[in-house]
Amino acid sequence: MNVPNEDQNGVLEDNARIRVVSAVPGSGKTWLVAELIRRELINWTSSEGGIAALSFTNVGGDEIRRAVGHDLDHPHFVGTLDAFLFRHVIRPFLPKVRPAWRPPRLIAADWEPFRWRKGPQNIELETGISSGPGRKIHLLDVAFVSENGGLPVLAYKPHRDAPLSILSAEHTSTVLSAKKNLWEKTGWITHSDAAYLASWILGSAVAKNAILAEVTRRYPLIVVDELQDTGFFLGKCVLDLLTTPAVRGVLVGDPDQAIYEFNGARPDLFQKFFELDGATALSLRTTKRFGSTISLAAQQLNSGTHISPESEKTGQCFLVTYTDMPSDVRALAAALAKHPNANRIRIIARQKSVVNTIAELKAKALPSLGSPGLAHVHYAVNSFNSGNANRALAQVRAAYERIVFGREGVEDELLSETGLDPIAWKEMCARSLQFARIEIPGETLGAWGDRMIAHMKESLLAAKDDLPMSTIRKVFTREANKERGPYLVHQSVGGADEMRVAVSTIHSVKGETHGMTVIICPHPSTEADCPSRLWWPAAGDIEEERRIAYVALTRSSGDVVLCISPNTMENLRRLRPEFVEQCRSMTIAEYIASLAAT
Repeated sequence: MNVPNEDQNGVLEDNARIRVVSAVPGSGKTWLVAELIRRELINWTSSEGGIAALSFTNVGGDEIRRAVGHDLDHPHFVGTLDAFLFRHVIRPFLPKVRPAWRPPRLIAADWEPFRWRKGPQNIELETGISSGPGRKIHLLDVAFVSENGGLPVLAYKPHRDAPLSILSAEHTSTVLSAKKNLWEKTGWITHSDAAYLASWILGSAVAKNAILAEVTRRYPLIVVDELQDTGFFLGKCVLDLLTTPAVRGVLVGDPDQAIYEFNGARPDLFQKFFELDGATALSLRTTKRFGSTISLAAQQLNSGTHISPESEKTGQCFLVTYTDMPSDVRALAAALAKHPNANRIRIIARQKSVVNTIAELKAKALPSLGSPGLAHVHYAVNSFNSGNANRALAQVRAAYERIVFGREGVEDELLSETGLDPIAWKEMCARSLQFARIEIPGETLGAWGDRMIAHMKESLLAAKDDLPMSTIRKVFTREANKERGPYLVHQSVGGADEMRVAVSTIHSVKGETHGMTVIICPHPSTEADCPSRLWWPAAGDIEEERRIAYVALTRSSGDVVLCISPNTMENLRRLRPEFVEQCRSMTIAEYIASLAAT
């Protein structure tokens, strides 16, 4: 049984109406949240309502359930803040504020709806506004990130791996009008739409008092984990809920670990919660994850917060230089694969392109097939091969929906009305994904398309013998003779042993603890791109890169190995000697030799 340390005990025993807790990496905040909930449940009765335990991601909710030791069912709620607002604000109250609108339906970003072209009633999802060469701004790919003068500020990504770019006032007006038409006619809303709409509803004179009375009666205790990742409109909603004097709140996070600004998160909102009536500021400053060496290195990258290290942890921080990044890092992966705890080692990088290069998750960009259904299936195979099974299944489902109904995003209710069993439909998609993943040496896109079409027709006939299949089209002739293989993603870091060492982005490992973390920094293309400058921004500059580096550096309970170019090493020694002093420096070949020696 865990015994709370002094910081944790201070939070658990504090009686403030709202406890705002700043927690350093590895300080046991998830255990703390679970312990707080366990203590509340000892004397909790259903007549009091329930506890709302909210996190930024589904993973966070799962961690809370595991830490509590059992599922929290009715009257409690454990899940994402988005899901909570959708269930308790948008779904019951949007019809009261906008009775003419269709019932709201949440469209998950994981489904990659930016590839969809039409919604119900043949509504166009692409606007006429350009977002870059060959791309138009897509309604399901626009984010609500802030407000200015009472009007929402919208943003989009010029391309998939780019940060958000703010829309002009003219384009905002056009997109917002199209969004409202989509909401009214179809009910389709994204997670970003949901945050904005919930905030808008809570600001409505028609509904605000009723919502606050209902939600706070049902959930007199609101617990929010990962507060720093809350976006502008989600933050406004939480602030609104906590203005009710009868509600208690526990808010836990770390502004130094706010790494989702590219998706609209606002770490500066953290300060506003300290200003709530009845709020007290608390802190967790002792880490249980790493020792003094990594603590001192990490403190070079945070905003000045002291981290008390774990005395029993002996991990070191290494600065190792490579000559050729891909081949040298793969050689390191091969050496680490022989480690007895290789499954607890992670190789991580800031950019997905670097991860793809190291893990050889590479594929040529798919040419236009002239067949939306087959394109969805192709992307599904690559999603699965990249480790995202949920997205892959959603994309196969989108393919079948496009083929049968002429659009994606078909509701289970429509499947049932058509005489299709929604569960059997999902099972059919899973079988088709496995079929689509079969590779035949030398097979062309055209031959694969013919094989896939035959399979899908057979599957649809088995599901129901009178389904329309007029939109199941073959591959364009000019693309049909191209070999399929180069367009498929494959994972192969040198062989089976190396595959035991996972390679992923820094964002995807947030919240994890590793036995060892290997951080890859590519050779900077300019001086401004060098970690020696990016990680130590000037006053007034955006600090997201610093925070991302901080998150990466604080994942490990053992060693941290920072792989950098010789040029970066030189810059760090010249500009950041205090950071270099905390690390052991050597070449990657020397580091690999040291592994063999131990």
